[in-house]
Amino acid sequence: MTSQDKYTFLVKALLVMVMVSSLPLLLFSSYNINLVITKAMEMVNSKNQNELTRTGVLMNNSLRQVRELANSIMTEKAFASTQTESGKWKALQLLTEKQFANPYIKEVTLYNENQKYMLIPSYGIDRNMRYRPDPEMEAVVSRMSFYEVKTTDTKTDDGHYTVDIIGKLPVVTEDRNSLILHLDIEKIYYDFLKQLNVDPELYDYYLTNAEGTVLYHPNLALVGQTFSGLESSKPDRKINTYQLDSMNWKLVSEVNSRLLYRDVTVLRGRMVTIAFAASVLLLLLIVMGLRYLYKPFRYIAQRAEENEAKWKKTMLYRLIKDPQPRSADLERFLPAYSSYLVVVVFMIKHEEEAVPDHSSILEMVEDRLPKMFRADFFREEREMISLVQLSDPDINRFLTELMLELDGDWMEQLMICVGGVHSLLDIHNSYTEAMYACNIGRIYSDTDVYCFSKLPMDYETRNLAIPAVEEMELAIRQHNEKAYSEALDVLFSDKLTVVEYNHNFYLTVSLLLRLYGQESLSFLQELNRLITERGIMNITGVKQFFLSKFQTFQKEYDGDTKNYFHKIEAFIASKYRVNFSLDELAEAAGVTKQHLIALFKQFYNRTPVEYINEYRIEKAKQHLADSAARISDVGTLAGFNSNSYFAKVFKQYTGITPSEYRQLIHNRQP
Repeated sequence: MTSQDKYTFLVKALLVMVMVSSLPLLLFSSYNINLVITKAMEMVNSKNQNELTRTGVLMNNSLRQVRELANSIMTEKAFASTQTESGKWKALQLLTEKQFANPYIKEVTLYNENQKYMLIPSYGIDRNMRYRPDPEMEAVVSRMSFYEVKTTDTKTDDGHYTVDIIGKLPVVTEDRNSLILHLDIEKIYYDFLKQLNVDPELYDYYLTNAEGTVLYHPNLALVGQTFSGLESSKPDRKINTYQLDSMNWKLVSEVNSRLLYRDVTVLRGRMVTIAFAASVLLLLLIVMGLRYLYKPFRYIAQRAEENEAKWKKTMLYRLIKDPQPRSADLERFLPAYSSYLVVVVFMIKHEEEAVPDHSSILEMVEDRLPKMFRADFFREEREMISLVQLSDPDINRFLTELMLELDGDWMEQLMICVGGVHSLLDIHNSYTEAMYACNIGRIYSDTDVYCFSKLPMDYETRNLAIPAVEEMELAIRQHNEKAYSEALDVLFSDKLTVVEYNHNFYLTVSLLLRLYGQESLSFLQELNRLITERGIMNITGVKQFFLSKFQTFQKEYDGDTKNYFHKIEAFIASKYRVNFSLDELAEAAGVTKQHLIALFKQFYNRTPVEYINEYRIEKAKQHLADSAARISDVGTLAGFNSNSYFAKVFKQYTGITPSEYRQLIHNRQP
C-alpha cells in the first residue's frame, strides 16, 4: 500500500468515524428534545392539578362554614319547641336572621312533621303547606335520626339551582322539626369554578356528590348524570378529582389532553420522522463506509474460515483413524452429520500397467461422488478415504448407487473397500471394518469392491464344514485351552495347500469375530495390524496371535446373549408408553430379575431404569420435534406418569427443559 493509499484510507476511515459518532449524537438530541417536550407536558399537568387542589381547598373551607352554620342552627333551642304561636313566630324571626349569615344560603326553613306546617322567612307560617317539601324529602326526613344531616341532589326553582341540607332536630316536646337549608349551588359554581372554565373545549370543572351524580355543570343538561358515564364517554379527556370532605362531594376537572397537546404531538411526530429518516440515511452511509473499511480485514477473515475448515477436517480425519473420546470440540464443530455414516477407502492398484497419473483418478472420484452423496474426502498418496453420509442404513442400496455413479474405464484402476454403517463418534469402527474388508478381500477374492457386511467369502464358505473349526468353538466354550491349541495345529498345518490355509484362516477369523461380540472391533484392529506387518502366511505368527486371544474371551458371548437383548428391546419398544415392572421385563426375556440387572450393567453399563428412561427421552425428543404435539402431552406419549417427573428426567438427561429443546429444534430448522 502506497503512502497515497494510506492517506486516502485514513481520510475515509475518519469520515466513517464522524458518521458513526453522528448517529448517537442525533439520537441523543432527539431524546433530549422529546424529554423537554415530556417535561413541559408534565408541568402543564402539574399546573392543572395544582389549580384543582387550590380551588378545592378554598371551596372546601367555604362549604365547611356552611356545614358549621347548619350544625349551630340545629343546636338553637328555639327550633326544638314550636308548639305555641309565640314559639313559632320566635323561630321564624330567628330563621330570618340565620338566612343572611352565609352568602351561599339562599333560604332556611323549618318543617314540622306532626302538625304539617312550614316556617318560611320570606312567607311566614305556611299552614296550608303551599310550599311543602316534595314526598321524597318527607320520606327522607322520616327516616333520619336526631342531629343527622343529609344533602339532596340538585333541584331547580324557577330556573335557579339549589341543593338542600336537611338536619333532623331532637324531640324536646312532641314536635318533630327538621331544618332545611337551601344551598345556592349555582352561586358556588360562579364564585369558584366559573373563572376556571375559560375555554370549554379545553377545560371543564364541575361538582358531583359521593355517588358520582353531577350537582352542577356549566352544561345544565348534564346535571343529574353520573361521573362514571361522563368518563366513559370522553376517553380523550384526562379527569382528576378533589375530595370536598365538608359535604362529601367531589370537585371534578376534565382536560381535553388531545386538544391541549395537539401542537406538541404534531411537533413530536415530525421530530421522530426526521430522526428516523436521518438515522436510516446515516446507517446506509455507515454500512457503505464499513464495507470499504472491511476490505483490508477480509483476507484475515477468509484465512480464519480456511483455518476453521482445516481444523474441522483434521478432527474428522483423527476421528476416522483413531477412536476419540467425546469432546466439546466435536459437538461444536461437527454437529450436522447424519446418524448413518460409512467409510469408503479408494485405493490405486499396484499393477505395472496402472495409469501413472493416480491423482487424476482420485480427483474423478472426488468430483463425481458428491453428486449422489454428501461426503468428505481425505487424500493420501495412493488412496483416498471418504466419509459418506447416508439417508438410511441400507448398505446394499448405497453399494448399488456407488457402482452406477463410478462405472467407467477408470474403475479398473481402483480398489474400493466399504466399512459398516456407524454414527459419527463410532466412525473409527467403520474405517477398521473397511480395512479388514480390504485385507481379507484381496487375499480371497479377485474382485475390486469389498464390503465388510457382504464379503464374497461369506457365500463361498457358508456351507463349508471343517471339523477343526467346530472343535475350536467347542474348546472355547468349554474353556479347554489344550483342545483349542490342537485345533490351531490342524487348521494351520504346514502340510495344507495355500487355498486350504486361506479358507481355514478366514473361518477362524469369522468364528472369533462372532464370539468376541462387542469386542470384535478391537479384535479387527489387531488383526489388521497382523496382516499388514506379518501377513497371513507366517504360520508361527498367526498361531501365536490366535492362541493369545484364548484367554481374553468373555465368559458369556454375544451368541448367548443376543437373543436376550432382542427380546428385551422388542418388549421395551412395544411397552414403553405404559408402566411395567422389571419382573415383567425379566419374564419377557426369559431370565431372572438379578440376571437382567447384571446383563444391563455388563453390556449397557447402566441400570434397566436408566436405559428405559433414555429410551423414553429419545421418543419424547421425536414428539417435541413435531410442532403438532403439545408439550403437556409429550410426557404421556413417551410413557411418563406425570409432567413434573418427565420434565425432571428430561433435564437430567439433556441439560435443558422440554420447551427449551423444542425452541432449539425450531431455531435450527431452515
